[in-house]
Amino acid sequence: MDERLLNELVLAAQQGDTAAFTEIVRRFEYMAQRIGMVMLGERHYAEDAAQEAFIDAYLSLAKLRDPAAFPGWFRRIMVKHCDRQIRRKRGEVPLEAYSLQDGTSTDMLDTLDMRLRTRAALATLSERQRILLQLFYIEGYSQREIVSMLGWPLPTIKKQLFLARHHLREEMNDMIKQPQQAAQIPSTTQRVEFFLALQAHDAARVEQLAHRAPALLSAFTEWAELDNSNYWPLGYTALHYAVGVGDTHLTDTLIAAGADVNALSQHNFATPLHVAVLQGRVDLVSQLLAAGANIGAVNCNGQSALHFAAYRNDEPMLQRLLAAGAAPSLKDAGGRTPLDWAIHRGSSSAISHLRNAGSTAGTQPSPLLNTPTPERSGTIFETGIKIIDLFAPLARNAVNAVFTPFTGVGKVVLLEQLIETMARQYHGHTIFLGVEAARYTGADLALELNEAGLHDAVSLFFGQASNEQSMAETVAAALTHIQDTSDTLLMVDTLFAEVADLQASIEAVAHKNVTVIWYGDYTAGVEPARFAHTRAVIGFELWRALHGYWPAIDPLRSHSSVMEESQAVLVAQAQRVLRRYEDLRILLERDPRGMDALPNDVDRVLAVRGRTLHAFLSQPFSIAELWTNTYGEYVPRELALAGLAAVLNGEFDDVDEAQLRTIAGTRLYIRR
Repeated sequence: MDERLLNELVLAAQQGDTAAFTEIVRRFEYMAQRIGMVMLGERHYAEDAAQEAFIDAYLSLAKLRDPAAFPGWFRRIMVKHCDRQIRRKRGEVPLEAYSLQDGTSTDMLDTLDMRLRTRAALATLSERQRILLQLFYIEGYSQREIVSMLGWPLPTIKKQLFLARHHLREEMNDMIKQPQQAAQIPSTTQRVEFFLALQAHDAARVEQLAHRAPALLSAFTEWAELDNSNYWPLGYTALHYAVGVGDTHLTDTLIAAGADVNALSQHNFATPLHVAVLQGRVDLVSQLLAAGANIGAVNCNGQSALHFAAYRNDEPMLQRLLAAGAAPSLKDAGGRTPLDWAIHRGSSSAISHLRNAGSTAGTQPSPLLNTPTPERSGTIFETGIKIIDLFAPLARNAVNAVFTPFTGVGKVVLLEQLIETMARQYHGHTIFLGVEAARYTGADLALELNEAGLHDAVSLFFGQASNEQSMAETVAAALTHIQDTSDTLLMVDTLFAEVADLQASIEAVAHKNVTVIWYGDYTAGVEPARFAHTRAVIGFELWRALHGYWPAIDPLRSHSSVMEESQAVLVAQAQRVLRRYEDLRILLERDPRGMDALPNDVDRVLAVRGRTLHAFLSQPFSIAELWTNTYGEYVPRELALAGLAAVLNGEFDDVDEAQLRTIAGTRLYIRR
């Protein structure tokens, strides 16, 4: 086996070393096959696409300027050739080529019917979705290339592609052909039984079911199997899950049964090794490597397990991966090495280990390095999240709330971001009071927070649902952990407020250094009277989530009573623009004339400014950096106010929306 690092192999292959390219093929053959199977569904089509992709890569290798960028570069080539296979399978014949004369074959009629139905289904999509399907699936452009081409934000592109695929699947469900060997595909009953056994950590039952239906080992978790309110990431295999929950015996059982140790998750191409590093499972990392896990495997962002370990400043994990031969200078899709991420996070131990291993840093800026310490003596708990600090500033050492009945709008991510902000910016701690039910346990949340790197930043206390004594005891235990020497964020499920006297006990600690945040499923603005006294309420808007404006906080329903007069005037002006834009965007989305459908020039200006304002109020979170591959940013309140004034004055009307979304308008404002 060739022991050279990937960048060395690429350089050698560029100079004509065919043996080096053969080694590259060996290392990336599985990834190519996996992409092919995901996109094409049949192995022989996947093999054809992989062969064409490797030939294309070999012929184009001289064009690759950065050898470390090979994984992402080759992935794009593979996707392009899968798209070509899709077009071949569809049979791209113009409708005009068919003539319905006597003797027309049944196959031709079926094909014509397929094309007519496909065209009719495509006609039901929005114009934006049709454009994206054409560019992504037919023309073969990557999502990031589409970002550069159209100027639309990446989250919007991903969301619209998902919605388009889902819509087409529903429209054409009766036309999807079932595989010929259906008997080999696990039934729904088998899948549910398998995943229930997996969740119950019943290794013997898992082994028995996998022996009966080996395809279960490669099955991906879906919404249909289990309630997703527990630690159950969608699009994972059984081995991903076993590693995630840290079950060594279950992991051994699955590997022995034939589970693929290099299986890629469905949505972000993470391997079980990635999951093990995120959860800090050093023993399982050794177990996976011994079973043949590829230490150089990268996810959809081009990040290796070493990138994750560097980001988390996990010294034992770094030592284990480096000793096993992990490449310290591998760059991800953003051009960042593990050392870049370690520097960005201020991870001193990781920086030292990586530099000793010969890693070098790129030139990527790190916004968090120059983040000022927030004001800790005022009446406002500065979150560094623009849309909150502008429209619903949280009252420090007082009672606040986060309410929404929606799922999929990022409420949990927001709470996690506030936990990290308390730890990172205020050097404080969070106490989390939750209610445990059959499908939602404290252990589940602990796993999720551990994956997010927050296990040291929060203490979890869970009471039993419908058990008032348990809930009262939980509150009493949690309150004893409040420290007078540091800032504390107390997050509490609103179900605790339904137990007599508990709300008063909880809110009584909201003084000195304790900031209380109630969270629940109410609609902001019409929450129960018992929360009428909260100083600030944060609500969410589904429209922002569907259009990729994160965080999807509602700037019209969110409110605060701790806003200075000058800020209140500015916010009121912004809300007038946003309210008018709510009506105008309905016209724009329904009328094919676009801006010409608006009645006057004033409304056209407001439409542009309203959209600009929504983009400006978007912001990358540091808690999501590993998944978005974008540096998060803490925006001081003064800069957020200055940026908002600039938007309302029209200074950003001509600025590209993508620029406003990422590291948003505050930095643009400074440069201006």
